[in-house]
Order: sequence, then C-alpha cells, then structure tokens
Amino acid sequence: MPCWCSSFFVVLAAFGYKAWQNTSAGCIGCHSDRKKLEKLGYPGLYVTQEIVEKQSHHQNVTCRDCHLGNGRATDMKPAMRGLPPDGAKRT
Repeated sequence: MPCWCSSFFVVLAAFGYKAWQNTSAGCIGCHSDRKKLEKLGYPGLYVTQEIVEKQSHHQNVTCRDCHLGNGRATDMKPAMRGLPPDGAKRT
C-alpha cells in the first residue's frame, strides 16, 4: 500500500474518533434521570435533549458545545473532567 494511502487512513481514523467522542449521550443519560438527580440532591439539573434545544434555540446542539466535559462518560467524575467550575465554556 502506498505511503499516502496509510496516511489517509490515519487522518480518517483521527477525524472519526473525534466525531465519535463529540457527543452528549452520557450527559443526557444522567441529566434526564429525574429520580437519580433528586436522590443526589440536584433536581434543578434535570434536562432532556428537547429542553436543551428549546432553551438554547439551536437544534441538534450538544451539551459539550457549551459546557465541554466528556459526553461519552458514564460516571460523574470523568464526565465532568474539563468542565469549567461555573459550567460555562471558556473561549
């Protein structure tokens, strides 16, 4: 296989991984569980994808677009890694 072809696949894999990682499925999974949030003492953090889109006035917006964090994580500590203390994205 020519060298350029293997380089192409490396670049393609990198972009594919970035796209796979850029999700908020984990965020919505936890934050849409009202009972879990109430039990943890954070009922005000309840949100669904529909609520996010309505409040932000953007369709298909992800939590990570504004809040960073790890949208693939299923545990709270890794999910919140990289999240600014006040929840707002730093530019």
